[in-house]
Amino acid sequence: MPKRKVQEGQTFYRNFFGGFCILFLAAGFIFSSPHAFWLSLFSGIFSRTAERKGWADPAYAERFRKVFRSLFGKPLENR
Repeated sequence: MPKRKVQEGQTFYRNFFGGFCILFLAAGFIFSSPHAFWLSLFSGIFSRTAERKGWADPAYAERFRKVFRSLFGKPLENR
């Protein structure tokens, strides 16, 4: 099956669900919760699906990027 090309910048859903995956995985280890591990699994599945299917970014994605860049600053190479 041929891979679809993901357009540059279409990473909102991949990063969004990937972040939840890490969060739920950490919660699963901290609280020994099987439910958190399941949520981590499904968040990871959605993250991979978003990348493979090339889900388009929502209209508010650029606004979120600006907020996160202002909170966490610019990358180290630009400082």
